[in-house]
Amino acid sequence: MIHAGLAWPFCHPEWFARFWQLQVEALQPGALLVGQLFGERDQWSTDPDRTFHSRSAALELCAGLEIEHFAESEGLGKSLRGPKYNHRFDLILRKPNAL
Repeated sequence: MIHAGLAWPFCHPEWFARFWQLQVEALQPGALLVGQLFGERDQWSTDPDRTFHSRSAALELCAGLEIEHFAESEGLGKSLRGPKYNHRFDLILRKPNAL
């Protein structure tokens, strides 16, 4: 299992696609990939050094993986800097077993 927690959004957009690919390739058949993505309506979405996804882009990342859990949430929450409007996707993905 790879558990990324809330780390994915902090990967620079320039490197995100390759980073995602490396994680998927590292998974053994049947293993899980778990973490959260920030959505495009997140309060921090104007930060060019963080990665944000639309619902359709988040679903595209799931291609080739089995979706165990995909949940979108949105609303006022907390951050280490105080109140923050959150938009995120919680993912639990499984690499299919080899045939």
